[in-house]
Amino acid sequence: MKEILKRNAEELRRLNQRIHETAAERGKSKEHLEAWKAAAKEFHEKWDKLAFPGGLKQEFQLLMEGNVQAATYALIYLENRPYSFGSQYIATSIRRHLNKIEKQLPAKLQERFIQYKKDQAEKKKARGAKLASLTPTDQIAVCAGKKKLSDFK
Repeated sequence: MKEILKRNAEELRRLNQRIHETAAERGKSKEHLEAWKAAAKEFHEKWDKLAFPGGLKQEFQLLMEGNVQAATYALIYLENRPYSFGSQYIATSIRRHLNKIEKQLPAKLQERFIQYKKDQAEKKKARGAKLASLTPTDQIAVCAGKKKLSDFK
């Protein structure tokens, strides 16, 4: 599952990059415009299946039904956080779905989800502490996306 998530995220990044590359040239000619349209069409046709193995819509439906296998896959997604277009939206949606069915999960999976939430809270707290240690100018740069928090020691 981890490898599938990784490969799918790489493919989504590639498809998204193709949209950006063709968008820059779409005004040059009809052929360039058609190349951009084709890139966008391919991305949108493949997004649901690549965003989550088996399809994101299907995953959310199974999660709401309390499907244990779907919950396991959802947790694997959260633990591995494959980066691609929409991955933050997916992770947020998965967390919301899992929170709704948390009490229905088998004990081991419930414990794993609780541990995941604790780990995320600790990371957020550490990030906040690191951000607080920066000068106000650097804090603004990080929050504005001009610098990365990892750029600072």
